[in-house]
Amino acid sequence: MASTISSTERTAEYLGSRTLDHLRIVSAGAFLGLFIVVWIWIAVKLLRFSPTPLHPQLELGAAFTSVSGVVSGAVGATTAAALGINVQQTMKKNASDGSKSLTEAAKTPTNSPLIVVGVFSYLAVGLLLVAVWLAKGNGAPEVVQSFSVGALGWLAGAFAAVFAPSDPSSQG
Repeated sequence: MASTISSTERTAEYLGSRTLDHLRIVSAGAFLGLFIVVWIWIAVKLLRFSPTPLHPQLELGAAFTSVSGVVSGAVGATTAAALGINVQQTMKKNASDGSKSLTEAAKTPTNSPLIVVGVFSYLAVGLLLVAVWLAKGNGAPEVVQSFSVGALGWLAGAFAAVFAPSDPSSQG
């Protein structure tokens, strides 16, 4: 005989799962906000920086450099995965069950507004930092140069994903 759960227990289970979903969204949004604030702060600081013979390059503290590197790497990798940029090969779970390939799954659109905001944020912040790096040249710290090159790579991946050949067997 199957056990039945009461409507109160089902409601509590539903609310618990919804609460976790909201906590995930709030946490992801806070992390994305941290990424935006940190990198815009660096861009503004670099734009205001005037190199001198004693300080030819903007100096950021070790902790700030570490935090900026972690948030840029995480947001860049996550948004790249959301766009399907990092998918290099097609993998089938089981050829007989007709499951989607990893590439197809990665290219399936999502309804999450946070993903859209994340992609546009990485795009905008990346372009901003590339422009600031080009404007300030050697005055930019290595973390800005590194992020700018990574953002350009991310853009190149997005560009390449648009022109990727489609699998003829997936077309009806």
